[in-house]
Amino acid sequence: MKNIFNWFSNKKPILSPEVTKLTSELIELIFPDHKARTPVAICHFGDIIIKEINNDGTSVYSILLIEYHNNTSKRDYHFHFKISIIALSEKRMLDFLNQSFNNQKSKEYILRYNLFDKATLEYGSLSNNEVYAYFGSNNYDISPKSQKLDIILYLQNIKAYIRNHPYAIKDVYPLNRLNEVTPPFINKLYYGYDHGKLDNTIYTCINLREFAVWNMVDPDLNSKIIQWENLNSLSISNLHVVDPEMLNIIHKLEFLTSLSITSSSKHYYKLEQIPPKLNKLRSLKELYLSGNIIKDWSEICKLKKIKILDLSNNQLENISANIKELKLLEELHLSNNKITQLPIELKELKNLKVLNINKNTIKELPDWIGELNNLESLDITQNQLDTLPESILQLNLKSLSIKKNKFKDLPQGFKKIKKRVLHLEERFKALYDDDVKAKIDKYPKGNCFFEKDFNFKLMIIQKLMYEDEVLLPKFDIWKFTETYTARKIDIEAEGYHKIPEAITYFKELAIPMELLIDITELNPDGGDEIHSQIIPFWDGEDNEFDVISIADIDYLPNLKRTNDMNFSKEIIKDLRQRKIKVSSY
Repeated sequence: MKNIFNWFSNKKPILSPEVTKLTSELIELIFPDHKARTPVAICHFGDIIIKEINNDGTSVYSILLIEYHNNTSKRDYHFHFKISIIALSEKRMLDFLNQSFNNQKSKEYILRYNLFDKATLEYGSLSNNEVYAYFGSNNYDISPKSQKLDIILYLQNIKAYIRNHPYAIKDVYPLNRLNEVTPPFINKLYYGYDHGKLDNTIYTCINLREFAVWNMVDPDLNSKIIQWENLNSLSISNLHVVDPEMLNIIHKLEFLTSLSITSSSKHYYKLEQIPPKLNKLRSLKELYLSGNIIKDWSEICKLKKIKILDLSNNQLENISANIKELKLLEELHLSNNKITQLPIELKELKNLKVLNINKNTIKELPDWIGELNNLESLDITQNQLDTLPESILQLNLKSLSIKKNKFKDLPQGFKKIKKRVLHLEERFKALYDDDVKAKIDKYPKGNCFFEKDFNFKLMIIQKLMYEDEVLLPKFDIWKFTETYTARKIDIEAEGYHKIPEAITYFKELAIPMELLIDITELNPDGGDEIHSQIIPFWDGEDNEFDVISIADIDYLPNLKRTNDMNFSKEIIKDLRQRKIKVSSY
């Protein structure tokens, strides 16, 4: 390993084995797969040149840039990590470095040329085992923490930062375009919202690390993806057609770490089972299969290296007892399925941090839930729970979401849970908190019809029915017309104007006061779903839904925030006088 600074003075010292070891460990943290990589050199500002060898024997040299950013405060800082391919042979890599003073790309990616002179003047020249640490990417990025630092200490600090901030290395590759970068130098390609086919040139991007395609009819993504031998992340979402042969060879993408095949509506392709032989992928850590029609767990429970599993919006009726085999699992997302109970085998997942089982039909949470010692986030929103076990209080949760259940009783210990952690309706907090109960008892009971201003009522319905989904059933104008018998409603012909029957429905709709108590924020938007229920083809270009009066706002005793959408200047002034924060839309 050599310090690149010394290449320009014809010195090539070999750095210590400890530096080599630390650099290799840092590379393993940055790259999520099991491919062998060798550190080649450390640059002036602590950036690292890395070598790897492809299956055909060719070498690939990349630069790992480590840039420091701070917002004037010494405590408010973060690192940016970027990886770019710089050469496909040692000769070209050396050419790249030796030409760097004349090469604009080298100035940007390696030397930070303008910054180098300033750093030298400020902190002095570097010795063989030093770097300029905590600098940004340009002539202005000198922070209060910038300094000349021993390489070993610098590498240790970077490693510690990554362990404490794992999401800092989630997005390290630049997004490329085929017409801007030579294919073998491309790291990341994204395609979406197009009715055409993918350019076949994409399959020549042999060093591609991340590929995503979404909302396309038939992009012709096919089995040629096998040429992406270095691919780490493959994401396929909302496609009308998916090539089965392509699915059948995914397991041959040896270094795949993240696979996502998802659908957000019935109109898109859906998996009935996971692609075959995924258990052969040694590096696969994340699997996202939301919105499919998967029912079977058998193949999923063979993925013993998996850390994040998302099977939301499928047709699962249970959680397999074999889930205990996923010993490394950290996140489990099973929302919007048909699950009725949690198997005791779940408690064997000692690394589980996130459990999301909202929108199921679970009637009871077992006592052993308190044994999930590493659990940080639990979401059991919108199930059929009427109580919770005392053991849940043993968990050191950062987030507990339990809204939209029908609790009759809750442990008194819930009063000790911090407000920022617990997400629960006020009326249920009253089950264990006498102060909340006394406050609620002062509120009016029964239903509210918001008769003073219909558009203001629509704003409330939008929040409760279409956002929070607590005012049920949801009104759907299309389904309504199918069962309405008083007259035939032709939406295609009438949908550009207000449909009288929809207006009548919403005017007569009673809103329980107990739901209004929990409204703390209203965020009206021109694309709100309630508008399309009144005027199905409304273009949002007029003032049809402007609010004239907020005389009924007293029915929202806990409203704290809204925006200025649909409100006049006079009403905005009134809102602010009531200590309600109004932000710009």
